[in-house]
Parts: sequence; structure tokens; C-alpha cells
Amino acid sequence: MVDPAEPAPSGGVPLLVVGYPVQWERARFDASTRAVWASAEASLGMLMDAMQRGGNSTEVARRFEFAVDSTAALAARLDAIAPVEEPWRLPPPVPVHSDYFRVRHTPLTPHQQAAQTAVAVFRTLADLRLTMLEINDVLAEVASMSLLFRLLRPASAGGTNGSTPDGPPVDVPAGPPPTQPAAPNGSAGTATPNGTAAGTAAPDGTAADMAAPDNLAESAAAYRPDGDWMDRWFLVHHYYFVLNVYAAALIHRAVEHTRAGADGPAAAALADAAVLIRGFTAAMIHSGAMPAKYYQDVVRPTMSPPYVPINLTGVMQIEHRRYRAAVEELITAVPEPYADLMLTRPELADARDEVLEADLLDLERHITLAAVLVGGERSLVQPGTTTQNATSTLRKMRHMRAANYCPLMQFGDRWLTRMSR
Repeated sequence: MVDPAEPAPSGGVPLLVVGYPVQWERARFDASTRAVWASAEASLGMLMDAMQRGGNSTEVARRFEFAVDSTAALAARLDAIAPVEEPWRLPPPVPVHSDYFRVRHTPLTPHQQAAQTAVAVFRTLADLRLTMLEINDVLAEVASMSLLFRLLRPASAGGTNGSTPDGPPVDVPAGPPPTQPAAPNGSAGTATPNGTAAGTAAPDGTAADMAAPDNLAESAAAYRPDGDWMDRWFLVHHYYFVLNVYAAALIHRAVEHTRAGADGPAAAALADAAVLIRGFTAAMIHSGAMPAKYYQDVVRPTMSPPYVPINLTGVMQIEHRRYRAAVEELITAVPEPYADLMLTRPELADARDEVLEADLLDLERHITLAAVLVGGERSLVQPGTTTQNATSTLRKMRHMRAANYCPLMQFGDRWLTRMSR
């Protein structure tokens, strides 16, 4: 089991602190830091643009590398400005589970929240570049990163809260990026991870050169993924947890707007939540982007004794439980069937439908992921006498959720609800 007293286990993913509750107040940074933020945010937009319009592989690779280096520069700068001191001394939100996944929850300042989120985005994006993932899952993850940067976009140090960052426009320099020899974890280069092709270094003059702090090597942002599958399991779960927490906060905000009769802001918050839900679905697939044999032989045993004191299960994820509670809060606050709500509050009806559709698809993707990685095995907490396995249990959960959502959705699973149960 991970030793909480050890800040960065040798060869492992450093601990991440998730800010809870979410701070919606935007951090105030100086102009040079806002310029680094603007560069990182713009790099994600340029990456999505290149992928969506079918850019050639050289262009996509260059923009991907630029985005990784831009987010690395931002994560390093913010972590140096607003570190969380001795995070491993914080109590785990869920015993055993939180130590295993190397995550802590605590109220953070807006500056610390921005820093920890940027660190999670950078690590996930750096590993995503080394992952063989379906392109629409890549886009969903990057879209969620772009949205997080927009939601947390800093205000000027002396301006009004919510000011737009005033960094200059950024673009990728023309010409192919130079390649460099393989480098160790934590530095730029062409480390070749398990089952993936070697990467390339960033073009000269990108955001990676913009005022990196002197203590970068000591910061949490210094860790750079190299494509290791075990590390991927941990670090992408970090990002998955972050997205669950923010999605829950956005849904809660939408419910508050709904109760106040502000359907426009409520619908906007739900639309943003749907982006994050699709993002954490893609992150779930990303975390399991490894051969099933590796998962079964290497990863899965670490979630059982003797590596940990008890068998771990997804039910222990407090981040996802908070998200599920937020969805239930939404359904309680807006219980009308889709057809009825569409007549009186159409904007809200469509926004709720988008969230429920994304939520149902998330569970359906979980079924397929479990079927691939776990196969016909029972979950780690299911007794040997049960007639269900991990996949069939998830399938049952999907059917129950689809039946509950059916009247609330435009295209609910009406066939299922007519079947005898």
C-alpha cells in the first residue's frame, strides 16, 4: 500500500489534492502568469481544431506536443506559486481507497485549486499523447480540459473577478519539431512507453520556455508520464476524480438556478456538466488503455490483499458518489417528464436530457470496459457463490438506470420499461 508519509513513491505517480468543495472564485494572477494560462488554454483549442478538421499526422503531433508543453509550463508555474504543503499529511477521504489512488480532498484557495487542476490536466494530457485511444474519446478528454481552463480562467490581479486573461495569441511555429534522444521520466524527450510509439520534443519557442520556476524539479508538476500502464491507472484516475467533482458542482449550481427560476444559467451549467461527464467517460476508457492480460496480471492484484488491507471497489469512490448525489438532486428538483417540461421550460428540458444521456452512456461504456479487462470474472468484492459477475452487475445497473430515466429523456429506453421485471 502507498505510504501516506512518502510524498512521491519511487517510480510512482505523485499524490494529487482535489479541492473540495469547488471554489468558483477565480484566482488572481499577474500578467505573465495569465499569459502562460492563455497559451495553455489556446493550445488545447488548437489541438482540437487540428483533430476535428482532419489535420495531417505531422500537424496533429506538433499541436499535441505543443499542448503538452504548454500545460506543463502552466502546471509548473502555478504549483510553484500556490503549492499544497505536505499534502500526504492530509487525512484520506476514504481509508485505503484514497491511499491506494494517492488522492486527498481538502478546501483549497482559488490559486491552489487552479494549480492542482492544471497539474492533473498536464499529467493526463501527457499520457494521452502516448495512448492508443479512439479519436472521439481523445477529443472528449481534451474538450473537458479546455472547459476546466475556461471555468477557472484567472482574473487580472487588479481587475474585476472573471476578467479574461490578457495573454497574447499563441500558435504553433511552422515546420516539423526536432526530435531528441530518449530521456528519463520528468524531462522532455522520446521515452518509449509500453506498446506505444516514441514521441517528439516540443517546437522551439513554445510555452514550455515561458518563465519556468527555479524549483521545478522539486514541484509536484515535475513528474512527467512516460506511458507506463500502471502509472496510467493512477494518474488518469486522478483526472477522472477531478471531473466528477466539477461535474457535481456544476449540476448543483444548475439546481440552484432552477429553483430561482433562472433557466438560462441552469441550462448553461448543465451543458458544461455534460462536457465533463463525457470527459470522465473518456478518462475511464483512457485509464484502462492497456492489454487485458496486463490488467489482470499486474493492475488488478494491487487492489486486493496483501497489497492493500481490503478488496477495493468502485463504490468506494467518494468523488463519483458526490456526482451521483448531484444527479439525484437534479432529478428531484426537476422531476417532470421530458414531454411536459419541454412545453413549459424547453431550454431546461434539453439540458437535463443531455446530462442524463451522457450519464447513461457512461455506464454503458463501463460495461464494455469491464467486459474487456475483467472478462467473466466476478468483481473483487463479489462472493464466489453469487450468480452475477462484474459485467452482468453493471448491466443490471444500466437497465435500472435506463428505466428510471426513461420518462425524463427525449429518447428513453421505452422498450425496456415495457418488459416485465
